Amino acid sequence: MYSFYFHFNSCVIHSTKCTSPNTGIVFQIPFDFIRFYLPDAPQLQFVLDDPSVHPIRQTKIDMFKETLIQMQIANDIRPEGYILRFNSLLFEVLFQLYHNFSVKVFQANLSHKTKDLNRLNNVLSYTNQNEVRLSHIYQDLITTNDTLQNILERHGFTNYKLFRRMFSQRFQGSPSQIRKRLRK
Repeated sequence: MYSFYFHFNSCVIHSTKCTSPNTGIVFQIPFDFIRFYLPDAPQLQFVLDDPSVHPIRQTKIDMFKETLIQMQIANDIRPEGYILRFNSLLFEVLFQLYHNFSVKVFQANLSHKTKDLNRLNNVLSYTNQNEVRLSHIYQDLITTNDTLQNILERHGFTNYKLFRRMFSQRFQGSPSQIRKRLRK
């Protein structure tokens, strides 16, 4: 059984955290690509809310999930001509997003949002870089026998105190605790 979390809007602050094993599909479409086919894309947000109280909405989300799964299957198996299948499904995803899940945003809200996001750009970039590094360090801790110092150097963490604080906040334990817990 699949559980899904959707977040499709660019320039909206978001993150995901999961320290337990899971399966997920990360699906990103470059904004320029979307804008090429949906010229009003800057004025759109895609909303996939809880469908449990709306049977029609549930059906639309189920169809969307199935399209994403079919894209993953086409990409994983790669039968002859798979790129045709993948691209047709990509356009199906765009159609479903536009037709079933898009909401127009008022221009005033858009300009305010852009101004706020421009101010946060440096912070977001820094945060994203650290999240990526922490994820790589976490993977190396549980899959290699390399020393913590070698792992930190490989992933560009030079401030051990900062690393330790961020790692403990992110994964609720020290690197040695995580390594021991997951290798049992």
